[in-house]
Amino acid sequence: MPPLRFRDAHGIERAEPHPDILIDLHSHILPGLDDGAADWERSLAMAQHAAADGISEIVCTPHWVPGKYENQRTEILARLEEFRARIAEAGIPLILHPGAELH
Repeated sequence: MPPLRFRDAHGIERAEPHPDILIDLHSHILPGLDDGAADWERSLAMAQHAAADGISEIVCTPHWVPGKYENQRTEILARLEEFRARIAEAGIPLILHPGAELH
């Protein structure tokens, strides 16, 4: 017997149910801050894929490595606010949170 199919909250057909809230707690989605997304185009593509996979929230965690990626709080928050505006303009249903990956 084939698996049951259903559509999630984003209209994506799935074989198994996902919870209503799925949070990605580790993401290098903010562009130009570390070895993650290089530009806004890539960040938006990553956001679109995340939403299509059922992720509803992302904690943006650029690296903070002394001497290599010294991302300051103000820079992370500014990039996050711009990204929030860009995903809203693109109609991508994600909630973004600030964070950092400390080494």
